Amino acid sequence: VEKGQRLNVLLRPVDLRVDEIHDSNDADGLIGYIRERNYKGMTLESVVELENGKMVMVSEFFNEDDPDFDHSLDQKMAINWVESWEVVLADEEHQ
Repeated sequence: VEKGQRLNVLLRPVDLRVDEIHDSNDADGLIGYIRERNYKGMTLESVVELENGKMVMVSEFFNEDDPDFDHSLDQKMAINWVESWEVVLADEEHQ
């Protein structure tokens, strides 16, 4: 990986972690907004629109003890993941 190189970062939806942002502007991670929510068995699948307009799918296991689990539409979120869980590939389309 070189400075300025265009990359594709691949992550599984279940590897992403989301945290609600309420009043603070200094959150770490990719910032986006909940656009869709779908319950599928024991998971909540959320579509998050990033600030750059790209859509990301996040899949969280249901946790009824977490007060921030049931995210509202348009809720501002920070998306993170465990370092080294990503797959990084060169963007061959824009070389």
